[in-house]
Amino acid sequence: MKKTAIFAASALALAISAAAQADKNNSEVTQTGVSNYSFVDQNGPSNEAEGSISDIEQTGTGNIARVTQNTMAPRTHESTVEQIGAGNITDVYQNGEEDSAQTGFTSEVTQSGTYNRATVNQSGEHSLRSSIVQAGSQNNALVNQTTSSNGSKINQDGFGNSSDVYQGGIAERSIINQTGQFNAADVYQEGGFSKSEIDQYGSSNYANVSQVADTARSTIDQTGLGNAAYIDQGQFNNISTVTQNGISNLADVSQH
Repeated sequence: MKKTAIFAASALALAISAAAQADKNNSEVTQTGVSNYSFVDQNGPSNEAEGSISDIEQTGTGNIARVTQNTMAPRTHESTVEQIGAGNITDVYQNGEEDSAQTGFTSEVTQSGTYNRATVNQSGEHSLRSSIVQAGSQNNALVNQTTSSNGSKINQDGFGNSSDVYQGGIAERSIINQTGQFNAADVYQEGGFSKSEIDQYGSSNYANVSQVADTARSTIDQTGLGNAAYIDQGQFNNISTVTQNGISNLADVSQH
């Protein structure tokens, strides 16, 4: 049975929810404040199985949340967006492949503060997971995941931090933790069973990870100001660990 519930505490708050004819298409939006906007579009040409649940809650002014869940054979698409503050923007797009046995996508975004931006694109066979938590102002997180069984976690606290994650293999994991200001992290993984973890504390640190082989492992830990670390791994079972503490340190690791 399809259910759509919308609650707006302000006459200026706009919420749109369009759900296709699927078993258990649910959309629940709660907005409190001024000029908040939500758009949920759940549809698919063969929605015969259970799937597509979206829950958006916004408190503040001028927050924007857009969610689209579109699949050939959905099972449990779930997207939860919670924004508290002003001017936060979230975009979530999840799409399964035709004749996939199980979709099972999940995206969770929590933003508290002002003018934070989160974008999640998940498209593949099944079991893609994304979690973004942002606190502060003007932080930006972008996650693109394809294929199956990939997971991404981004935690940002501060001002002007940015994270960009792409995972196109199988059973890959990415974790990014940023505390401070103007820290940036880029992760590119395409292979299988690879894992990357980046921890940044301070200001203007940069970390870049590229792993295109199976079972690669990388860890970058940066504390201080203006540190930069690059890891490029292209062989089976490569392992790298970089730890930087101080000012303007540079590390460049390449294994092929």
